[in-house]
Amino acid sequence: MAKIVCSKTVLGGKERISGTRISVDLIYNYVKDNNIDQIYKDYPHLNKNQVKIALDYLEFFQKLYKLCS
Repeated sequence: MAKIVCSKTVLGGKERISGTRISVDLIYNYVKDNNIDQIYKDYPHLNKNQVKIALDYLEFFQKLYKLCS
């Protein structure tokens, strides 16, 4: 099962998909630029579940931010 992890020694502590060096920010930028299909071409080892976990993670923190603002 995919999950989001972070470690100071990998990607400078950025949140990333476990077992990869793919950051949640990278996934967000692909989605923001409307290139969701391109991510699978650029990173063929990623699967839809991994991308969904990253997007769910982002959505959770966006909702949390709105609640706390």
